[in-house]
Amino acid sequence: FSNDAHLGIDQLTRTLNGYFEILVSEILIHSGDIYKFAGDAILALWTNRSSGPEQALRCALALQQKFGSYETDVGVVLRLKIALAYGSVRA
Repeated sequence: FSNDAHLGIDQLTRTLNGYFEILVSEILIHSGDIYKFAGDAILALWTNRSSGPEQALRCALALQQKFGSYETDVGVVLRLKIALAYGSVRA
């Protein structure tokens, strides 16, 4: 790698880590649990049967409203996609 490429990779890592940090904080505020990271995705779970689905929906709406279009410090705009699913989970 050239020095410029290495600096670019470091910048990308810092940018994505910063974005993920605010997304994770918002998920935790809405009582979600982070189950895993997969590439550029976060899998979060809400395990409370009575309020979990509503909390997940409220979180999804808040994430989309606050961070659905996020301009990075280098002027790149990141777009957030969210999918919701309901049901039993086995690991």
